[in-house]
Amino acid sequence: HGTSRFEQESSFYYSTGLNEPGLVLAMHMDGRTVLYVPNYLQERSKWALLGIDTSAEAAKRIGVDAIVYLG
Repeated sequence: HGTSRFEQESSFYYSTGLNEPGLVLAMHMDGRTVLYVPNYLQERSKWALLGIDTSAEAAKRIGVDAIVYLG
């Protein structure tokens, strides 16, 4: 069976610059933006190449107010 390469939805990629599966971007009515990252611990490294840094500096680089783990 064949494999397929993951491609991020274009408007999500435009808003974040990230090409990672499982991410959620919440854009709140008050202007806050929060990037949610699945918390798969070590399991994530089996299927995603890069980990997502949740620091305030990383959030600023991406252009969101916060990065939060889900789960």
